[in-house]
Amino acid sequence: MTIYSIFVIFLAVVVFSLSLNVFLKNKEHSNRAFAFTLSMIGMWILSVGLSNLFFDIDTGISALSVRFSYFFGTMVAFAFFYFSLTYADNYKPTALLRRFLFGNSLFIFIFYFYKDLASLFSVSVQEDTIVTTVYKTMEGSLGWYSGKYIVFFFIFFFGTFSAALATLWQKYQKQTEERLQKQTLFVFWVITAGAVPSGFLNTILPWFGIFDYVWMGVVLTTGWVITIWYWMFRFEKSNTEVLDVLS
Repeated sequence: MTIYSIFVIFLAVVVFSLSLNVFLKNKEHSNRAFAFTLSMIGMWILSVGLSNLFFDIDTGISALSVRFSYFFGTMVAFAFFYFSLTYADNYKPTALLRRFLFGNSLFIFIFYFYKDLASLFSVSVQEDTIVTTVYKTMEGSLGWYSGKYIVFFFIFFFGTFSAALATLWQKYQKQTEERLQKQTLFVFWVITAGAVPSGFLNTILPWFGIFDYVWMGVVLTTGWVITIWYWMFRFEKSNTEVLDVLS
């Protein structure tokens, strides 16, 4: 698992570097929102790598890292939804909505880690909400047992992610400027093509006890992140021909 962990952590460093690049390149609110989304993706990838790295050291810490992977996965969905609201027109959501998202993030953190938080105060809690214990599968992959409240993760993750994609699609339909309309459509399809399979490989299959393809979901996620970053921030001046393909 060590080589696999190093590879995944390397991908996390790549995503973090892209996040920093976007953050420093442009101070527009939509770009900063995209940078934050990338940082959450980087944290999710990092937690996947650490959960494997810690397995041979301490299974308790490994299970904690898996819980963090679910938490940061949820935060990716939240951050992506926020980005979808700001994208194209650089719209800054109201303070009420920002407080609502922050409050929900805090609630989800407590919900996912209430057993770990209780242990800090020497309070014994028997049940985990999301992930209970980790183990090594017959194929040599890291596996884990889901808690009975895992269904709430699916509601949080897929509900918020679907809302984000729906927002992007609505913005594409309502956009009057042709260039921005094509940009929005491109972003929509790249994220859909990359994130939907990743979500299936990293959430649905593990729920059924299939963990051999988690690495593929990490690679696909990194791929669509690099694609959007390169197209939006490195290839910006000459992307007209790419957009014409979508016409």
